[in-house]
Parts: sequence; structure tokens; C-alpha cells
Amino acid sequence: MTYDVFSDFIYCIQKNCPSLKQGLRSFGTDGEKALEKALAEGFPDSAKLRCMSHFRNNVKEHLKDIDAESKSKIINQAFGQNDGDGVYKESLLDADSAELFQSLYESVRDGWREISHSFVSWFDSKIPTIKESMLANVRTAAGLGSPPAKFYTHSSESNNHVIKHKERYREVSLPQFVQDMKELRKDYDDDFVKAITGRGEYSMMYSHLELSTDQWFNLTLKQRVIC
Repeated sequence: MTYDVFSDFIYCIQKNCPSLKQGLRSFGTDGEKALEKALAEGFPDSAKLRCMSHFRNNVKEHLKDIDAESKSKIINQAFGQNDGDGVYKESLLDADSAELFQSLYESVRDGWREISHSFVSWFDSKIPTIKESMLANVRTAAGLGSPPAKFYTHSSESNNHVIKHKERYREVSLPQFVQDMKELRKDYDDDFVKAITGRGEYSMMYSHLELSTDQWFNLTLKQRVIC
């Protein structure tokens, strides 16, 4: 999609939920420039997050001609690793400030340059993105805990597949898209009601949360929302 499409979509979201512009704590992307730009302009006060998995794949792509041992060394230093005892060894991206990241990076940069000048040049170009959207302090500010979890877009990409399937992989107008998303939301709501009342293809993980059909329809709308 284009920047204009993303901007129009964000405008529609904010029009229907005005408090979101100031109230959205964070947003995350897989690095798609048009989407990132539109979100940054639409939610200037929100923390920006970058998917670790996609960035890791970018790193691997720029190390594809490097021997396996050197590649593994750089990836572990950048993203961290679990040793044989299950203890996590922190990485550059676990730095809790831009200054600490820069110091840690300088300590490994020369070694990386000996392995690949071109990779270091590429990685240098990504430092502003790393400091802005990937370090531990950013992830903590975004609400991912302390110490913070890493951010991934896997779940949203699963939703993306569902949306594309709904649209039959065709480009549609914005009004049609909004209408289709309302229908998709209704489908999810129907699946939830069927699951909680034991009438659908899905079931509740915790059986004590199940309700009979009569119990569900005797609840007020407010009580159903709480469910």
C-alpha cells in the first residue's frame, strides 16, 4: 500500500476515536517505510517500535556471503543468545540508552569491519532506527515491561493474512474496506459468543468461563463487554 492509503486509514481511525492521537502509547511496524511515516505523522507522541524478527532477517541478508561462524557471532552480539544453561546473554539491542548502545557498538565495530566492511556501512545507516525504535528503554516506554520483551509483528501479520483473504487479495476502495472490516469484526464477535456458550467450532481454554446460552443472553450489554 502507499503512504496516501495509510494516511487516509489513520485519519479515519482518529476521526472515529479522537482521543487516540494523544492516548496511543506506542505503535510498531516491520520497517515498511510508507506505513512507518504515516503512523509517525499521525501519532507523533507515541513510541515507535520495530519488529526484531524482520530486522534480524535484514541483518542475515546483509551477512549472506559471510562464513557461518562469523555470521553467528555478529547476530548473537546484536540480538543476544541463550547459553547452554538457559542463561540469556544480553546484546547491543538490550542497551537501555542510546549512549550505552553506542558505547557497546564501538566495542565490536572494528571486529565486524574485519569481517565485512559493507555490512558495517549498512548497519551504521540503521543506527538512528535502532536507537529510536528497538532499544530496551524504548520498549519499556512502549509498555513491554522491565526488562522489556522484544517486539514482533507475527500476530498482526496473521491478521493481515485474514484481511487479505476477506478482500480476496484484491484492491478495494476505502469505504468498502471499512465495511468489510466491520463484517470481519462481527464474525469474530459471533465466534466468541458461540465459543463461550459451547455452540461453535472453537471452545474456551478454561471451561469454568463457559456460559449456557440462557446465561449469556440474560447478561446486560455492559456485562457482555466485560466478558
